Amino acid sequence: MRQLEQDVKDFWNYKVDQSKNTDGSTNMKAAIALASKIVGRWLSGAPLTCSPDHDHPSLAEENNFLFEFQKEENFGKCPLVLTLPGLIIAMPKLTNQKNPLL
Repeated sequence: MRQLEQDVKDFWNYKVDQSKNTDGSTNMKAAIALASKIVGRWLSGAPLTCSPDHDHPSLAEENNFLFEFQKEENFGKCPLVLTLPGLIIAMPKLTNQKNPLL
C-alpha cells in the first residue's frame, strides 16, 4: 500500500527560501503566492483559477468553476500541482536520487 507523507514545515521553509528579497530578507507575500500557485488555492481557500493574482477570502467556498486550458484568459493560471506527476518521475533524474514514490 502506498502512503503519502507531507512535510508541511519543509514545504514552507522551501517556499520562504525561494522567495527571499535580493537583500536576503524574508518576503512572506511572495512565499505565500508561490505556495498558492503550487497548491492551486490561496490560504483562505480561494481558488487560483478565480483569483490568480491575490487572495479573495470571499471566494474561499467557491467550487463552481470550470478550468478550461484552451481559453486565453486562463493562460498561466494552471496550478503547478497539475504538473506534479511528471515532476515526481523526473525529479530523481535531476537530483540523482531514488524516487521513493515509484
